Amino acid sequence: MTEYPLLRARGDDAPIAMGPGGPVSAGNFLADIAALAARLPRRGQMINLCRHRYRFAVGFAAALCRKQFNLLPTNDASATLAKIALD
Repeated sequence: MTEYPLLRARGDDAPIAMGPGGPVSAGNFLADIAALAARLPRRGQMINLCRHRYRFAVGFAAALCRKQFNLLPTNDASATLAKIALD
């Protein structure tokens, strides 16, 4: 299997995203991904319900790093989440 870098080399200090507190550097983005990936349970899937784009991206990338399925429901309504849980 071919592996691709998550980010192209631009330097760890290069801003690449807008986080909740302002611009986020590539190094901080990768650190946030690694920290979340380490905390994810050892399951085959996760549900990403983050509404903030940066946090969503971190969750999505952390799931990829853990080789987990990233379930993306159409909404976060109780009925939708209950149906996903049953499936």
